[in-house]
Amino acid sequence: MGKAVSICLAMYNGESFISEQLLSILPQLSDSDEIIICDDCSCDRSVEIVRLLNDSRIRIFEADVNCGHVVTFERALRLAKNDIILFSDQDDIWAKDHVSVLRDALEEMDEPAMVYGNFAEFGDSEWVEARTHKAAILPRLRDKFHFLWLLLKGQTRMFGSAMAINRQAASLCVPIPSSVSSHDLWIAYLVGFVGSVTSIDEIITYRRLHATNVSSRRRNLFVIICDRVNYFWQVWKRLK
Repeated sequence: MGKAVSICLAMYNGESFISEQLLSILPQLSDSDEIIICDDCSCDRSVEIVRLLNDSRIRIFEADVNCGHVVTFERALRLAKNDIILFSDQDDIWAKDHVSVLRDALEEMDEPAMVYGNFAEFGDSEWVEARTHKAAILPRLRDKFHFLWLLLKGQTRMFGSAMAINRQAASLCVPIPSSVSSHDLWIAYLVGFVGSVTSIDEIITYRRLHATNVSSRRRNLFVIICDRVNYFWQVWKRLK
């Protein structure tokens, strides 16, 4: 079976889809694996629905105040007990081999390491032939500058719910700086500098597109540049 995995899931008002997502994950887990669900003050039935699954591998933690997704994912990451850590959104569906693909890729890594696969998109009413997102780098990439350059340009096609890290990487990543906009990009920049990054040419996540997770708002170029410069600045501060 390999090393045990912890799956970190940040939940907020996810009653519509959380059960379907968890039911796509649980059959892939052994008794030693766990799902850490940190609820960010949901005001719907999300927590109740999770508890009704009555699965001992699910550990749920409720926040006293709404903190946002980055802080919530950090909390889940700190609570994770196992050596391999995956990240899940509340409204996707995982392919049947999602866990094994990522676990196998990290099994023998003894340095800070991150691995990610491809994802496809579907609508909330029916499966659609939308975009399939493929990694833009070769498997077993060791060229940090190449990966970071692609990351800076937004061309890695990396998505948080299709990635995993090992314990060595997790130890480096917390605390997550309060100024960063995304937990997965923070992890990618940091591990890209100090460890190894591997991409897998296989669809392991089906990302659900629906009205509450698709925004028409686009950031202007200046905001994008400032955001990406901030990641480099925060990584430099962490490593100096």
